[in-house]
Amino acid sequence: MAALFDAVLNPGGLTHTSVACHDAIKGISVPTVECHISNIHAREPWRNHSYVSFAAKAVICGFGIHGYALAIDGIAAMTGKKGKR
Repeated sequence: MAALFDAVLNPGGLTHTSVACHDAIKGISVPTVECHISNIHAREPWRNHSYVSFAAKAVICGFGIHGYALAIDGIAAMTGKKGKR
């Protein structure tokens, strides 16, 4: 059964610390894109690890707020749905 909705998530500081976010994404079986305003890979080395990435369908970072629109378009393309923007 196809998901009725998709998710774009900016987990912020929970990216690097929260196994619970990972488990929640896996538990709902909804295509999820992890989205960050800044490039987390250009920051401190410990920020390069994301628990959320293991559960997300895709990751976008470093495009500022435009990353949210890219995430919506990307998830629409992956799922065959139309973006709503």
